[in-house]
Amino acid sequence: MKETIAPDHAEAVKEFISQSEDSDLQFTNMKVHFLKGGVKNVKDKHLLIYRYQLV
Repeated sequence: MKETIAPDHAEAVKEFISQSEDSDLQFTNMKVHFLKGGVKNVKDKHLLIYRYQLV
């Protein structure tokens, strides 16, 4: 999956992603196993790229 994020949130998102890799995350209506992710700077845009698996 890919999501555009605001440049001023990039560092906070990177930190959250690094702490969440290979863990289960509970959302309101589903639970997912977060596999991996990262923030890439592509053509002056910050993209959150991640993989997850429904549990």
